Parts: sequence; C-alpha cells; structure tokens
Amino acid sequence: MAPVPIEDQFKLHCPACSNIMLVGENQRFMAAFITFKVAVDMATGIPSANLEREAVEFFKQTCGVDVKTSEEACKNDRVIAQIQKCVELTNAKLVSKAAHIKKFKLLPHDFSIPGGEFTPTMKLKRKATETKFQKELDELYAARAKM
Repeated sequence: MAPVPIEDQFKLHCPACSNIMLVGENQRFMAAFITFKVAVDMATGIPSANLEREAVEFFKQTCGVDVKTSEEACKNDRVIAQIQKCVELTNAKLVSKAAHIKKFKLLPHDFSIPGGEFTPTMKLKRKATETKFQKELDELYAARAKM
C-alpha cells in the first residue's frame, strides 16, 4: 500500500503535525512516526524545539493545553489523546484494515535535510529515517499491539 495518501490524510486532521512517516513493512501492523510543526533556523535548516504558532493554537483549541515546545507536546497526555483522535479519523477514511495505523510514536525533533530524513528536494528518506530511529521502531513493535 502507498503510504503517502495515508500520511496526507492524517495531516488534514492534525494541522499541528509537520510530518508523519508510516512504518510497518514486514510487520504485523502499521505504525507511524509523527513530528510537530516547529520553528526552523533558516540559515542552517535545523528545526528547533519551539512549536510554530499554528501548532500552539491547535493544541490550545483542541486540548485546552498551552504547550510551547515539541518535547512538552510529546509528553502531554491531552496532546497524545488528540493525536490518537487524528489517527482514528484517518483510519476511518481508509478502506483497508491492513492500512490502519495501530500505534504511533511522537518524535521531539522534526525531520529535516540536515537531520538526514529528507533529500535536498524534500523527499522523505524512509530507510535512512527508519535506521536513525531504530530504537523507537523497535519500541513500537516490541509488545503485541492492542488491536
């Protein structure tokens, strides 16, 4: 199954999220890495930990929380619950149960070219990103998913 349409569908439901990468090839279920929209240093292209205004406002309106950094967002139970709702809305639009996102991992750092997750033309380097976040990937598939 093609991951990009599913990833795009998720972004429609969660405007605070910058990137989502589906993972799960040769696994028993689909999972995802999710990053938040953060300020980026224009000189270096390196993402900061500071959430963009759009993300801050989204979480204020939908969760009633005032989070300023991606680290705070990753640890906030209300934010996690809101991301789960966005995942559920995305899954509801999918025809195939096999394409449903069963688990996700919020990453405190957004994907970037300097970080090695994007090519210079902003295409996601899926294998390189999986390798970089191998520990997180292993955590997603370590325990049997609650399905």
